Amino acid sequence: MNFLKKLKQSSKTKKYALIISALLIVTVAVGGTLAWISTSQAIKSDFSVANVKCAVLEDVSGNNKENVKVENTGSIEEYVRVAIVMSWVDDDGNTIAQEVKASDYTMSLNGTDWFVGSDGYYYCKAIVAQGDKTENLINSCVVNNTTSGYKFKLDVIASAIQATPKDAVEDAWDAVKVDASGNLTNSEVA
Repeated sequence: MNFLKKLKQSSKTKKYALIISALLIVTVAVGGTLAWISTSQAIKSDFSVANVKCAVLEDVSGNNKENVKVENTGSIEEYVRVAIVMSWVDDDGNTIAQEVKASDYTMSLNGTDWFVGSDGYYYCKAIVAQGDKTENLINSCVVNNTTSGYKFKLDVIASAIQATPKDAVEDAWDAVKVDASGNLTNSEVA
């Protein structure tokens, strides 16, 4: 009987020893983790959002609008496109339903650095770096004829899109592709 009694006491001692060992392991693990967290340094990461913006620059003198180009006023490289909208307006600036004919104006466009897409927009072929300007799209536009009581209005509406990744521009602007040099080409031309 002594043997069984000693065996029961030894079994209880082993259980207590296991419990105490487990508690010590947990205490050391938690303490070590807390010590590591309190001594490690946080890494600061600053992120800024890219800003895509552009502005139309032009010289106007009487019936002549010239040197029309677009400036990248954003924070990243961009591709630029322009819509040219011509109309007749009254003295209050209201558009009238008078068709603008080709004989009403004479326009000199830059066909070297720009092309017209199948969607009617004019596309600058080259990427425009931050703070840079495109080459002129319109070298000059002179009004030839006037409609009695109305003024000729030439609006140049520019838009821009980030230059990278190239898929961004190709997905957003169906009329263009980006060639191996990074220049825009007309997607309709093989």
